[in-house]
Amino acid sequence: MKVLALWLLFAGASFQDSNQINPEALEWFYKGQELSGTELDYSLQQAEFFEKAVKVDPDFAEARYNLAVVYIKQKKVKAALQQLNVWINLKPEDSKGYLLRSRLRMEENQLDKAIKDLQQATKIDSQNYEIWQWLGQIYYRQGQHQEAVQAFYRVLELNPSLVETHLDMALAQHALSQKKEAIIHYKKFLNHLPDDFQANYYLGLIYREMGQNNLALQYFLKAEKKDPNQSDLLEELGNLYLDQNDLEEARIRLLRADQRSVANITNLGVIAKRRDQNNIALEYFDKALSIEPNNSLVWGHQGDVLAEMARKKEAVEAYENALKYDPGDLKTVYNLATLYVELKKLREALNLLQPHLNGEPCRDYLYYLIALVFDQMKDPVNAEIHYQRAIECGIQQPFAHFRLAFLLSRKGDSTGALNHLGVAFEKRSKEYVPVVVNELRKVRSDLDSIRYTDGFSLLLSKYQIQLGNSDLINLKKKQPTLKRTDDPD
Repeated sequence: MKVLALWLLFAGASFQDSNQINPEALEWFYKGQELSGTELDYSLQQAEFFEKAVKVDPDFAEARYNLAVVYIKQKKVKAALQQLNVWINLKPEDSKGYLLRSRLRMEENQLDKAIKDLQQATKIDSQNYEIWQWLGQIYYRQGQHQEAVQAFYRVLELNPSLVETHLDMALAQHALSQKKEAIIHYKKFLNHLPDDFQANYYLGLIYREMGQNNLALQYFLKAEKKDPNQSDLLEELGNLYLDQNDLEEARIRLLRADQRSVANITNLGVIAKRRDQNNIALEYFDKALSIEPNNSLVWGHQGDVLAEMARKKEAVEAYENALKYDPGDLKTVYNLATLYVELKKLREALNLLQPHLNGEPCRDYLYYLIALVFDQMKDPVNAEIHYQRAIECGIQQPFAHFRLAFLLSRKGDSTGALNHLGVAFEKRSKEYVPVVVNELRKVRSDLDSIRYTDGFSLLLSKYQIQLGNSDLINLKKKQPTLKRTDDPD
């Protein structure tokens, strides 16, 4: 938001009630006025003249106002406030005292008092757009964005040609997530000042928030032409290019952005990671963690790279650190559980996964991973339950259907087994048909309950023909079977 300039104007040199002012006070007042526009404007001498006028006639309102103006220029805020307080007591129906005092209170961060001054000023002079403009800006600073919008609407009603108010309005509407309305005012402002950095930057931000990255990039690049070294913009551009997988453009911006920012350092690591520059990626992640050792996101990225490098034990440690700082990060939970399974730490994997089922929404991949763990633990009942739940929740993994076909066949549910096997073949026949063909060469198989059925014969023949497999198995041929006396596994 562009802060309004404070135009300090002295009170006039003629008064309707000048005959009621002490002549000596008037003389000192005129001496102070005579210095306006000279090298002694706002000087100690000018202040002294107005001070003498006030001392001779304490009720000389204009002298107090001018003295307040000089004090403001001299950065004597408390002294200026004292003079304005008296001015307002002397002239409670004059809005400019309230307006000037509100500006000082704003600089002193006394925003509530500043708002009260301006509200009083609007009661005195409701047609003064400048009062509404200040009021809108203070409302904005105070976080009262709806009130700011209403004040800026009033400004535009009183002075439609005031271009900068469109930017103020857009920023307030943006803060309220009134994005379409904000875009209109950003563009009205840019129609007059097309190269303005702030308007282009924030318009880029709003399009970024709306997922319109091409438009966001367009306005970010306009802002970059105006100020190519603005760190926040460089970070936004770097992140946008990274999302678009334009790694080189992202790297260029992030290297010029704030190198103390953990987010920037981490994203440089992500770029290296995507380029398979794993050692460089680890250097960036280590640097980020040296600044912010409790950042779960960085630990997660480090775990990903270590897992990719087959440094599984180190990856486990990184993922465990990530979960220490953010136990609810499911991506890390899944990755760590997968590593536990690979390292045959099945009980650890199960203990990690199961707590996330409690009271949680339907998480298909969570059920799927738990099913895999139970499958490897040789627990077909729980494996079946969790494969079924994963499929009900919408899992897209064909393997869930494939394994479920085996488990259902094993317990004699031939209809269910054939249905799931059909889904698995449809999704990934090149992978699963050869596996089934090899399975049928076994003397005993979990598919025994369906291997001699017409439905199974037709299903397998269909996909073998599609794959051009001439090695068709005669499924009707009697094959030796053994009576099961124990668990075939």
